[in-house]
Amino acid sequence: MTINQKFILIKNILNLKNEEIADKLEITTNLVNSWGRSTKLKKIYLYAFAHAYNIPLSIFEVNRYNSEIEIKKALEKSSTIIYDENIQKIVEILRGDWSIYTYPSYKFLGENRKFWKHKLKINDKNDIIFEPDKKSLDRKDKSSKIGECILREEQCLIILKGNSGISLFVLDTNRIQDIFISIYITKTIQTFETLVSKVIFTKTELKNEEIENILGEFEENQLIISIDSIKETLKYLI
Repeated sequence: MTINQKFILIKNILNLKNEEIADKLEITTNLVNSWGRSTKLKKIYLYAFAHAYNIPLSIFEVNRYNSEIEIKKALEKSSTIIYDENIQKIVEILRGDWSIYTYPSYKFLGENRKFWKHKLKINDKNDIIFEPDKKSLDRKDKSSKIGECILREEQCLIILKGNSGISLFVLDTNRIQDIFISIYITKTIQTFETLVSKVIFTKTELKNEEIENILGEFEENQLIISIDSIKETLKYLI
């Protein structure tokens, strides 16, 4: 494959438009259009294109990556992610400090505190640090958790990794703003049953009354996948 053919293929794989590339590289659209024909793609523009979209330059080497499958694998290996304008806006909103309010698991319902307040921070490098409410901590998991974000057009997943396991936030990208509702999936401390909870992400502090108005009653907020229900499914495997 020629360099121009590889350029066209990569552009299609990443769903890029010539106008978008031209705007990003600060060149004319006509110039980008010419790369799809016979005009040679000069090294200065090739390097700029590869750098702008996190594409390994090795893909453009003459004797390497001469099939669509090889090029797709190389792009996946380099973790190339192209955000459209809408997704980039979501990334910008997600950055910063968040308070996350939720009802406690049923073990803690009799305590004075009605809600748990977790902390989550996403910095400019998209690093995620999660600080759980101290009341919710497992004895094996006293430290903060490091997270990673998987972002797509319709949905965003924030995966948190701690000493005692993995937990997960599921976000609807269409609802992400300075305050929004999310789903939190984790394990209960006392029985290690899977717990699915409705939570509030907010960049401002909320009073208990405001939290309750948004979340509703406790019974409406948590789904527990109990050990008993798991045992019931095992009967069908015998």
